[in-house]
Amino acid sequence: MGKCRLNNDKKQKLIDLGAERLAQALLEIAVLNDAADDLVEHLIATPKENVQRFKKKLAGLKRSKRFIDWQGASWFARDITMLLQDLKSGVSDQFTGVEMVAAFYETDENIFERCDDSGGDVGDVFRHDSKEVFVEDALRCANKPKVADIILNLNRKNDYFEKTRIASWGKLSTAAFIDIARVYLESGDVKTAHLWLNKIPEDETFQAYERDQLLLDIFRQQGDSEKLTDLLHRKFRSHRSMDTLQALLDVIGQAKQDSEKFDAEAVNWELMKYLRWSRDRYKTWEGTE
Repeated sequence: MGKCRLNNDKKQKLIDLGAERLAQALLEIAVLNDAADDLVEHLIATPKENVQRFKKKLAGLKRSKRFIDWQGASWFARDITMLLQDLKSGVSDQFTGVEMVAAFYETDENIFERCDDSGGDVGDVFRHDSKEVFVEDALRCANKPKVADIILNLNRKNDYFEKTRIASWGKLSTAAFIDIARVYLESGDVKTAHLWLNKIPEDETFQAYERDQLLLDIFRQQGDSEKLTDLLHRKFRSHRSMDTLQALLDVIGQAKQDSEKFDAEAVNWELMKYLRWSRDRYKTWEGTE
């Protein structure tokens, strides 16, 4: 809280200095520091120029043979994060953005072979920063089938996706199925999204929460109250909480309208177990005080 207030105070004081003094200070810092110089170039570039900066840096990443030790990995992670910022600031066509992030992913083999990423900073850029840019462009892209094709191609040929999203060569992982299903669902193709989720084994526990959330959305859009109730009932049994209970109760009112699809006795029994469990947990807490 205090640090946030201090930063706000600094920000206001810098604003009060005026544009000219700030510009001069940035130029002086840029002379002394490559990262600051790169930031200045990013700030003053036009969107088109930032896209060109991205392409130039990406080509450099593919050609480079320089080894990066663990001490330099965090700085290198900052550099490739700025690379993605150039793309984010410059691309107006979302599909082009998706293609360029895919091209960034394809540099992973070269990067990880010449980088000691013991701290995980570089890996985080691939797992989080690039994913954020990719998803943002993919969700706004009108041509969702082409986006799905790009995801599939990455899964088939890219080593990074192979390591993190494919169980074995040529076989898509659970995470890949979920990502592809999400793309189709966002594009309004509920049926195809459901088909992709059905490729995941029923006993798979990896990313089960993400899969269930997509299934809940699918069942709601399909108006399938039976499957919706069954899934919420299962989630409540596996994790008894007020949230899972409320979600189940929210659909019970609709399900009760179809007595053949609503097992009131089973739901009442689960509710009773939940109340007993809550009572016993409260007694346990009370005994520790």
